[in-house]
Amino acid sequence: MARPYQKANIPGPEMGTSVSDPNVMANFLKSSMKKVLVIGAESLNWELDGKKIADYLIEIANKIDCHVVGTGHTYGYLKDKINTDKLYDMSLINITNRLCDKEWTGLNGEGQYSMAI
Repeated sequence: MARPYQKANIPGPEMGTSVSDPNVMANFLKSSMKKVLVIGAESLNWELDGKKIADYLIEIANKIDCHVVGTGHTYGYLKDKINTDKLYDMSLINITNRLCDKEWTGLNGEGQYSMAI
């Protein structure tokens, strides 16, 4: 059986799910779980009510005080808007592989994340 090189988009024992109810998502974000927010390049292209999606995600990240990974060219947009000790520049495939790695100790070396947003 052929094995894929990259781990992204491969169903496994733990898969992400969409949350359509904003109250449910708010409860997840308020929880004490260790979280990382990944902001990709498409968030700079899409707008809601004349505001970039990235700007909404920046507000959320600052409110929940979590680590933020900027993928692609988003790091340049984020670096002046998010505390630099919480912001990391990493490719999407790299952060995906690290989140799958049970031995990875997180971006700050203090342990694995319970939730990736």
